[in-house]
Amino acid sequence: AKQAISKRGHFALAIPGGSVLKVLSSLDPSDDWVSKTTLCFVNHKCVDITDESSAIEAQARAKFLDRWGLTDIISLNGSSDGKKEADDYESKMKALPESKLPRDEDGFPVFDLSLVGVGDDGHIGSLSQS
Repeated sequence: AKQAISKRGHFALAIPGGSVLKVLSSLDPSDDWVSKTTLCFVNHKCVDITDESSAIEAQARAKFLDRWGLTDIISLNGSSDGKKEADDYESKMKALPESKLPRDEDGFPVFDLSLVGVGDDGHIGSLSQS
């Protein structure tokens, strides 16, 4: 975070749910990097974003986001319409200036840090061994 902030003035972070939320909940930010961070949730489900049993954003808010005070968040809107949610999510990311979320030569977002967890059953992200 410090390196990205010193270089560009901002830090772009992508996180899934699950074990990553547990790890992040143990952190207590001691400097102002949170105020210079954009967080994008990845590995979404099309569910009500306030439902702590299934929504990553609600779980993250309960575990650490509200305590940290991080407010620059890209998330789903909370409907069951997958196509609309994907389109809106993409629009939100594209609306961010490159100073907040850089893009590669093809226009894809480039995060400063993308965290990936490993589930109890060994799955990584949404990929499960068969």
